[in-house]
Amino acid sequence: MKNINSLIIIIALSISFLVNSILLVSEGTRRTAEELKIINQIELQKEESRHNQLLSDARICAESGGRPRIGKDWTDCKKF
Repeated sequence: MKNINSLIIIIALSISFLVNSILLVSEGTRRTAEELKIINQIELQKEESRHNQLLSDARICAESGGRPRIGKDWTDCKKF
C-alpha cells in the first residue's frame, strides 16, 4: 500500500511538472510573438521615416529646378 501511495504521489508530481512546463513554454511563445510584433512595428516606422525623407529630398530637388530620381535608399537630383 505504501508503494502505491508513493507511486500516486510521483505520478501527480510528474503531471504537475508537465503542466507547468507547458504553461511556461506557452507564456514564452506568447511573449516572443508580442516582442516580434513590436520589433516589426519599429522596423515599419523606420522604413516609413526613411521613405518620407526620400520624398522630402525629391520635393526639395524638384522645387529647386532639379529632376529627382528616387532609389531604394537614395535620392539623386539632376539639375540642368
